[in-house]
Amino acid sequence: MDKKIGIIGIGNMGTTLIAGLLRAGGVSEDNLCASDVSAQRCYQVSKTYRIKCFSDNKMVVKNSTIVIIAVEPKHVQVVLEDINEALTNQVVVSIAAGVSTEFIKNHLQKKVPIVRVMPNNPCMVGEGMIAVSSSPEVSEETLKVIMEIFSSVGQVLLLDESVFSAVTGLSGSGPAFIYLALEGLIQGGVKSGLTEEAAMILAAQTVLGSGKMVLETKMHPVKLKEMVGTPGGTTIEGLKELEAHDIKTAFSKAVERATQRAHELKM
Repeated sequence: MDKKIGIIGIGNMGTTLIAGLLRAGGVSEDNLCASDVSAQRCYQVSKTYRIKCFSDNKMVVKNSTIVIIAVEPKHVQVVLEDINEALTNQVVVSIAAGVSTEFIKNHLQKKVPIVRVMPNNPCMVGEGMIAVSSSPEVSEETLKVIMEIFSSVGQVLLLDESVFSAVTGLSGSGPAFIYLALEGLIQGGVKSGLTEEAAMILAAQTVLGSGKMVLETKMHPVKLKEMVGTPGGTTIEGLKELEAHDIKTAFSKAVERATQRAHELKM
């Protein structure tokens, strides 16, 4: 398909996607455009990335084959109503958390291919986790293109929309849970004699490397944990402390509660 991408809404995630696409060479500057209600943001994005940026969402639709809606969930309905008449045969992609494909269909006058995407915060550094789900109208070729677009900012996983609340609870909210764990690791490092700067680097790289070990070895964390710990060693003592505070259950419950809340907020 002719890949001309338009992004409606250039907040953190919209801007991240623009930067990722251009960095990865996924699209040329001439085939990428954006829109935003903020004239200042439009000016800044246009100047920084050398792409066309409009104040009118309909101009994005007219200049695109793929329209990515990257506004806050509460603004999605207004955007859909705004672009209704301008839509012809474009693919509509939504990255708004909790906004279902059914909601989008109900607020569009035309039957268009719809793809729902759930990215997360680390997309900002090209290490995001992105879940993708599509409506029956989306062709295999189009879905492949959409997945290629989002692979510019992280790893993409095709899933059924029925599990998107769980995706939100795990990979959507998960970075905040990991940041909290990092706070504790850094604090422990400082109390043990490290500078905060050194502790932050040591902790962050340890988390990054541990995640990469799971992805690349395909080994379960239980097995990898056993590889690190030795009888009577330092790791075992640390794990005993974590188990005494039932940290594993706390993380599990955090994901379950976040999933429940995502389901409650679903549109």
